[in-house]
Amino acid sequence: MVVGRAIGPGETENELIFVTTTIDEVRVGEFVYYETNEKHSLCRVMSREEIQVFPDTFLDSREYTPKQIASALGVTEEENVERYKVKAKILGTFTEEDGEFKNLRLPPEPGTPIFRAENDYLEKVLYPSREQGVLEVGSLLNREVEEVKIKLDMNEIVTKHLSILASTGSGKSYTVGVLLEELVKSNNRGSGIVVDVHGEYDTLAQDSEIGKYFEIYEPKIKIKNMTVETFNLASPRSLTGKMKNRLYQVLERLKKNANYGFNEILEELDEEDQTEAGIRWRINSIKNYGIFDKSIETSIDDICQPGKFSILQFPQASEIEEKIALSYFARKILEARKNYKKIQMGKKLPKKAETINFPVVIILEEAHNYAPANQDVPTRDLLRSIAREGRKFGVGLCVVTQRPSRLDEDVLSQCNSNIIMKIKNEADQNSIRKGVEAASEDLIRDLPGLTPGQAIIAGECLNTPVLVSIRKRKSEHGGTTPNVAEESRMAYEKSMEEQRRADSEMEEVDKEVL
Repeated sequence: MVVGRAIGPGETENELIFVTTTIDEVRVGEFVYYETNEKHSLCRVMSREEIQVFPDTFLDSREYTPKQIASALGVTEEENVERYKVKAKILGTFTEEDGEFKNLRLPPEPGTPIFRAENDYLEKVLYPSREQGVLEVGSLLNREVEEVKIKLDMNEIVTKHLSILASTGSGKSYTVGVLLEELVKSNNRGSGIVVDVHGEYDTLAQDSEIGKYFEIYEPKIKIKNMTVETFNLASPRSLTGKMKNRLYQVLERLKKNANYGFNEILEELDEEDQTEAGIRWRINSIKNYGIFDKSIETSIDDICQPGKFSILQFPQASEIEEKIALSYFARKILEARKNYKKIQMGKKLPKKAETINFPVVIILEEAHNYAPANQDVPTRDLLRSIAREGRKFGVGLCVVTQRPSRLDEDVLSQCNSNIIMKIKNEADQNSIRKGVEAASEDLIRDLPGLTPGQAIIAGECLNTPVLVSIRKRKSEHGGTTPNVAEESRMAYEKSMEEQRRADSEMEEVDKEVL
């Protein structure tokens, strides 16, 4: 379908300007093409502006539309006075052999017809044409629902990391749920952990069809398994060199005990010695944390199982306990994957060395709390390490945040695939400009106008950035926003009913007394 004619190149060599009268067919984000040497040169619409509109006098009538007035004056549809100038980015010519675009950007001659890209062509060029390792997350926004399905490359997401960036209420947790549904499908069978700080993913484990692929854990760290570095991580103040040496000696001496707790460690320390008093103070500051246990350990064999995701929740834990748990288990996962890599290379490992023989993805809600931009917290350096090294060892990272400007720039920049939803805050938009390589200015301009469930997906998980309508979840969503008026009314009515019941009981008592 011809939607316009080329005027010529834009401000840069990879831009095209064309004129159209069929504005509904060339919305921002739409895909069009022109033919070069019998090949399609695909373009994405970046912006449009009116260059010819109806005269003001055609807009005065309350009874007739401008088109009806124009028709009465003898102006036909073909002579439609509405014209728009459209700017499009030239993506290049898609080659099936390589599965990517070649930047053969030969600008079209003036007057060259511009076509709206067909659905089947778009499906062929947007995502990998294979059955395994693809995640169907939605459909192209400017087409009818499911006309052009959007599928992401699972390999790129897990090995090169993903960010999901969105304001509150835009649908980021809903989108995570869609991704998890796709990851556990029979042709994917992905594995990993979800750090669920708000308890939003219970419904996945409760679902009748896919619930068996999800398990909820309240993670525990066995005190006997804590190393000096674990104590240092948990302590409100770092241990000095002397403290580390002394604590190491104590832990070595206690190893023969089947199970020991903080009290047994404290009994080994002298209150009068300054170094040991410092250790005592640090242990007393963490001894009541609920994530530590004298006899129970949540092992990585429990939380990392082939084809399953573990949902880690912290209903009674403080934020610092969440950070300690994330550091502890994420570090063990990374080390276990490194150990497996060493075995593959023929190296020998100690008998007690833990290994994981399958890729693992760590999905992290409220990621800005664990890797803040301007604050040194224990988890930030670990997440930086996973972001930099994880690709080599099959440890993927998916960071989810409503405040990109508060997320560490190194972590964000290492996410080579991005799902970006509605974001109005200018500081957050600037962070995306700096940290998300695939987010061009025309895409960032669209962010404030997105509605819940709409997203820009860009990066290495797709061949080109697209505007997407996220599909409906098959499992129930557990992160719905409360219906304030309904819940308030119900609470009030319940309170009044209880009051009436109490008043009635009191009247009965008064009657009996009298």
